[in-house]
Amino acid sequence: MKKLDFISKKLSYLLENFESLTDEEIRQSHYLVLYKTRKQINECLEMIETSNKQNEQIIKENLHLQEVIDHYEQFIKVSGLTKRFEFYSQKKDVI
Repeated sequence: MKKLDFISKKLSYLLENFESLTDEEIRQSHYLVLYKTRKQINECLEMIETSNKQNEQIIKENLHLQEVIDHYEQFIKVSGLTKRFEFYSQKKDVI
């Protein structure tokens, strides 16, 4: 948290005194902004990568679940359980 306070104070100082900054301070301010921006972009990219991996896993699981559902729907139709299953599902509040 202290690091964030320091950065916030530093940026506030740079903004408030922008007209009177020396060339070295301007150069350092550019470096600070670029450094922090790069760091944030890298963090965002890591989060995007993690999210993409999680999404891929969820998609695989959904495809598997759809296969299971299709299998049971086909079983119900082939076995002639359609009306009995519909009645059972209504009693269980599935439908």
